[in-house]
Amino acid sequence: MAKEYDDTNTFRLFKDDVDPESKKPGFTGIINIGGKEMRLAAWVKKSQGGRTWLSGQVSELQKKTAEPATEESPF
Repeated sequence: MAKEYDDTNTFRLFKDDVDPESKKPGFTGIINIGGKEMRLAAWVKKSQGGRTWLSGQVSELQKKTAEPATEESPF
């Protein structure tokens, strides 16, 4: 099935439910740069003056793989 639109140079960012004190990003998603998809992560920050802003990171997209089967111990 063909795509309805060209998503080159666009991004999708979703809010994650994380503890504000956590080091995990508050937003994650995918960014398409020149046709290459990459992972996008953003953290909500607050300046000393009280202004809220986002700090972000772009990284290689890692496909999830199936977890390896574990052998059960006979004991």
